[in-house]
Amino acid sequence: MSSLPFQPTAVQSFAVQVRLARGLAPSQEAAFQRRVEAWLADRALHMEGGQTAFGVVAEREMSPIDQADVLLALLDDSAVRHVKIGPLIGERDDLSLQATGLIWVEASRPDPLVDAARLLYEASRMSGAAFLRALGGYVYRTDEHPGAMP
Repeated sequence: MSSLPFQPTAVQSFAVQVRLARGLAPSQEAAFQRRVEAWLADRALHMEGGQTAFGVVAEREMSPIDQADVLLALLDDSAVRHVKIGPLIGERDDLSLQATGLIWVEASRPDPLVDAARLLYEASRMSGAAFLRALGGYVYRTDEHPGAMP
């Protein structure tokens, strides 16, 4: 029997918003969600929320590498045309605030900047944090909030 006190595992998460390709059938959207769930499960991650706005949650410490890998995996899916990734947060309750679109790193499928940064990241010439900065870093999007100035 151990004399160490029980220490719960820290839960970390980050928000994701995805814009899917136009004209997908409901069955294609459901298949997309199953692919995302399976990909995340293979990496000890899971999603909480909807099909296109969800949190990626882990009961372990996460890093910008997790964020970069999720972003790239989503962009690799033919159903996806645009991805937004929120910053890492430590409290599961805070996830709802991030899912509203406060602060994001954004990437689109046809963007050559994403391709260039990806080459450096996958060649281990750029860290996960540097990859996210290369995409423009976290941006506060006032145009997406109710009551924002025109």
